[in-house]
Amino acid sequence: MAMTNFVSTVCLVLLCSGIFLGTTTLAAAQEPGLDGTYILDQTDSDNINEVIETAVEKLNFVTRDIARGRLKKLNPAYRQVAITSSPNEISVAVDNQPPLRTPAKGAPVAWVGPDGAKVNASMQLAGRRLAQTFTSADGRRLMVTR
Repeated sequence: MAMTNFVSTVCLVLLCSGIFLGTTTLAAAQEPGLDGTYILDQTDSDNINEVIETAVEKLNFVTRDIARGRLKKLNPAYRQVAITSSPNEISVAVDNQPPLRTPAKGAPVAWVGPDGAKVNASMQLAGRRLAQTFTSADGRRLMVTR
């Protein structure tokens, strides 16, 4: 379980470091919330592989390889993220994948992630912050946009 907590913590750090959205272009700049389409600016974003290496460098060599593999699998650098919301639902679509849709008030729904893992997912908006929570047998992952 310690490895799961470490991976979840590193995932949150990676997201907050700007890997996921980096400096983005908001298509709907007048919107007060997060609704819009975001495009990854690779020149102004962290290199995901370098951040993962920094995160795992102090682990022993066996744990390091496991953590590195899981982090790379769970943290792809999406090129495009589309967020839409209504009072009842939040939808997030990344690249050409089907969107994740959840109730806006944070109730979890069953979802199969891009890696094929079955999870319970929930999302909530608070102004310009989106909190996504993914819970599975492996642990819990919280991602918050900034």
